[in-house]
Amino acid sequence: MSVLANIAWVQSLFMRENTWRDMMYYDVPEAWHTGPVLAEAAYPDVLVAKAVSDGRDLDCSATAWQRWK
Repeated sequence: MSVLANIAWVQSLFMRENTWRDMMYYDVPEAWHTGPVLAEAAYPDVLVAKAVSDGRDLDCSATAWQRWK
């Protein structure tokens, strides 16, 4: 079996139906839905490590990345 198939199988053992959808829409603080968001990051030139909103402010950690030429 492939690595992805094994991951899907293990996830099926621990997750209920619609877990991913529920994590995005129901199981997160309301501030994450209504607060400021990171609108754009020029991937791969900028790598975002963290972007969390408390409803009023955005706590964001990013780093510039230079590709090998």
